[in-house]
Order: sequence, then C-alpha cells, then structure tokens
Amino acid sequence: ETITPGTVLADALLPERRNNFLASLVPDGDAYGLAAVDVSTGEMSVERVDAGELAAALGRLEPSELLLPRSLEAGGAVPAAVAGEVPASTFRDDWMFEEDLGAQELMRLFDVRSLEGFGFQDGDGALVRAAGALVQYVREVRPAGMTHLRPVRIRRPGHVMVLDEMTRRNMELVEPLRAGARGGTLLAVLDEPITPMGARPLRRWILEPLVTPGGIWR
Repeated sequence: ETITPGTVLADALLPERRNNFLASLVPDGDAYGLAAVDVSTGEMSVERVDAGELAAALGRLEPSELLLPRSLEAGGAVPAAVAGEVPASTFRDDWMFEEDLGAQELMRLFDVRSLEGFGFQDGDGALVRAAGALVQYVREVRPAGMTHLRPVRIRRPGHVMVLDEMTRRNMELVEPLRAGARGGTLLAVLDEPITPMGARPLRRWILEPLVTPGGIWR
C-alpha cells in the first residue's frame, strides 16, 4: 500500500479539525492553475491564481502535498511560495499535466462527455490540466479514494478575500504569533464544533472570508 501526505485515508493519520488537501499546480503565463482535493472528504476545487497571490492561495489551502510538473524542478523554476507554504512536493512527468489527458480523466471520473456542465470555459486549460493531474495521481496511488470524489468546484476571482502570510500571522487567525503559544487565535475563540465535519469548514472560512453579500447572507 502506498501512502503519501496528501492521500491519507486512515482516521488515525488525519488531522481532525482541518482539511488534508492534496494540491496540483501548473504554470499558465504569469499565473497558475491550482487544483486541490481532500481525498478523505471528497471535496475538489480548481482556480486560476496570479503569481503574486500564489503564496496566499497555498496558505489558505494548507496542502500537505503538492504535485508539480517535473520540468519546473529540472529548470529550477519552482515558485518560491511552494517552499514556504507546502511541506512536501511531488514531481510528475509533464505529459501527466496535458490538457487533453486532464479532460479525459475528469470525464471518466464523473462519467460525462463534456466538462461544460461543471462551468469550465474557454481559457480554463490550466484548470483542467491541474485537476486532471490530481485525479490521475489519486487513481494511481489511492484508488479507494476515487469512489466519493465530488464534482469539481471552480473558484472564480472576487469571491473571497486574499490574505497573505503576514496578514494571517499578525491577525492570529489560526496560529498564534508567538511560537509554542496556545490559544489566543480567532479560531480558538470560535472553535466550538463538536465533529471534524464542522471544524474543518470553520477553519477554511476563517482563512478565506467571503467578500460578496450574497455568499455571506446565504
């Protein structure tokens, strides 16, 4: 059995009160296609992230493992944000991040003939590449995690506030400013959910506050 940081399913190895995201990153000009999946809960999302906001996006997701094209390693072009926000990086052959293969993987997973129903548009090639690479990796490493993956959710810019590392730390949202200190964070004050199913989204909501009234009041 192969176990990687992002594909753990055993409850004893999973953090109880936060998601365990496996993420995938592909360059797209001056931006990146970023996909994330929590194999234990089935949540999967994709988004396009500007290069300047990559660190904030990774800090919000807190992925335990990140998939990257091998050419980034060979060319020394791995974004600096990756080293600062992700504990483990896994490099895969570039052909595993191709758009056609990614689309086939997603259509096979959800048994559809087109990705239009999920909201993919022209210009979303990097999102398809990132999501397809994730699905292919999970199918290879953790087939048991495929059975409950939910339809992919596309995150468009402008729905959540982007919080960089300095902001997250100084506001003590989920981690105290002083290393080793306990409590004193916004999460510690609000962390009343009894089950992990309630605690995980609470942490995520704190790290990605909504900015649109419709989403806030929903």
